[in-house]
Amino acid sequence: MGITEQEIKNNIRDNEELIELYQSQKNEIEEQISSLECLKNKFITLQTTFGIKQDVRKAGLVGIVPKMSQIKIASRYYSGMNDLLNSGEFNNAYNSLSDAKAIIVREQDRLYTQLDDVTGKIYSREQRMEYWRKQLRNIRYR
Repeated sequence: MGITEQEIKNNIRDNEELIELYQSQKNEIEEQISSLECLKNKFITLQTTFGIKQDVRKAGLVGIVPKMSQIKIASRYYSGMNDLLNSGEFNNAYNSLSDAKAIIVREQDRLYTQLDDVTGKIYSREQRMEYWRKQLRNIRYR
């Protein structure tokens, strides 16, 4: 005794429900990837702006060099600002932005792996559904 028409319909419906679930998961993963891409772009902009402002400050400090011999406070200002602008704090902050971007990229990679997995599950369920539809046609046209 073979499989009944109702059992085949149940298998088709089960596969449809799984595809719907997987499609929902896929959409959620795609939204997360998109959100992370926006966040990464914000970090890139922030880091670029941060670096440009630092370069502008350093360039402005160079303008004080000719006045250093004339004005004693200019020498002190130059020394203090030079130390500040070339300190490890700037490098630490700049590198922290790079680290944050790297974390985002790793998370995106993890999500792309999940996306590939769920896409494969959708494809597999679509193939199973096609198989059961063929079985249903065979039963109906016997």
